[in-house]
Amino acid sequence: MALRRALLVGLLCWSVCGRCSWAQNPYKFPEQLGLPTPSAPEPFRSPEPLPQQAPEQLRAPEQLPQPSYFPAGHSIYEQADVEEMLNYAPLREQREQQIGTTAESYQIQPVQYPFEVSGADDLPNEPPPLVPGDYTERGILWSKRLLQTTVLPGSGDQLGIFELDTRATFHFARAPMFRFTPQFALRTLNGPESTDLPGSLYDFSLTTMLYIPFNDEWRMMAEISPGIYSDFEAVNGDSLRLPSRVFGFYRWSPALDFAFGFVYFDRDTVGFLPAAGLVYTPSDELRVEVTFPRPKISYRYYNDGDRQRTVYFVGEFGGGSWTVRRASGADDSVTLNDLRLLLGWEHREGKCLHWSVEAGYVFNRKLEYRSHIGDQDLDSTALLRFSIGY
Repeated sequence: MALRRALLVGLLCWSVCGRCSWAQNPYKFPEQLGLPTPSAPEPFRSPEPLPQQAPEQLRAPEQLPQPSYFPAGHSIYEQADVEEMLNYAPLREQREQQIGTTAESYQIQPVQYPFEVSGADDLPNEPPPLVPGDYTERGILWSKRLLQTTVLPGSGDQLGIFELDTRATFHFARAPMFRFTPQFALRTLNGPESTDLPGSLYDFSLTTMLYIPFNDEWRMMAEISPGIYSDFEAVNGDSLRLPSRVFGFYRWSPALDFAFGFVYFDRDTVGFLPAAGLVYTPSDELRVEVTFPRPKISYRYYNDGDRQRTVYFVGEFGGGSWTVRRASGADDSVTLNDLRLLLGWEHREGKCLHWSVEAGYVFNRKLEYRSHIGDQDLDSTALLRFSIGY
């Protein structure tokens, strides 16, 4: 009896399980399972157009310089153009606030010193050469060429001098902080009859200048001009001379600079001299250099953007030392020293061609030999100089 009851319970359970399995059969259609059928998808509709705006209402997003900027100049990424970054308005305004002047007016203007052969001749007036750049240029770049003639009249027992000076300045594209200036100068002498000066004196030299702006306030310049100074009748170890100079510049304000350093003339009678002073530039037209040993005041009275005309008053310490052969056949060395006050006029055509005319008074003239045989003081005289360069 118990066995029959167990069989009936088992059959009943199997029947119920079979019905449930049939109701959940995944292979039947939704209609057979009594599930709702999905409706057809809605057709695609185009989005509504945006409202039209007037051209003046459209504004492009502000663009920043995109290439990566690496001051080392050798990144694998493209290097941003320095001028583009400095001229970007927010950066330019910040830089102008820091230095207290506009980017256009901020230029390095070193003081002139006795190695310039003309009162109108300036040191390179350029942006700092150590600003990082891409240095895509190669080779040698010429920046200045100068031809100059100077006349100091004299005859009889007075010394007359005619000078012809030619020089050119160049630098290497990948080392713009260095400037090199080969120079040749010829001086023909007339008199004095009381001593045996040679008829001609020659200069062959190569000036090397290093100019480093450390920041907006401090700059440094060092220059050396090794050369042969002789009449080429007596050429010896004393013919090689190394005139040089070193200066530091401090920018107190956009209008005021201080300079300090020394000049080594390498003459028989003059060696080292301290050099100090200040440069005051109250406007673009007026410039005052209260410096020793080369003071200068210049005023630019005409400027139409392409042509400039300037008048200036300048003081100079002229002369030099040369090895010479005396009438006795002995080798000696002669030194000429003088002081000069000059009034000049300069014309500049664009950024290339320029010429100047100078006239003035030469005084405190001395002629001295190393042997002191034939030393004498010379009378004062006039000076006339013409220079042309590009």
